[in-house]
Amino acid sequence: MGRSQQPSEHLAQTEQERADNLADYIDQIQSRPDHPSAGSLPHYQAAYRNASSLAAQNTAQPGGRS
Repeated sequence: MGRSQQPSEHLAQTEQERADNLADYIDQIQSRPDHPSAGSLPHYQAAYRNASSLAAQNTAQPGGRS
């Protein structure tokens, strides 16, 4: 108990890749008003924010505890 949770670099990398892929797809959707996924754009944007946040939370920060 009392153990602090350590960042997971593997999770951070996976989530960053997911965020990057989502950003690319969001760009595709926004570049074409008739894109089949245009109606789902807010969901893709929310997924992007979630993936970016998880990546940041699980990246070891300089000066952090060892």
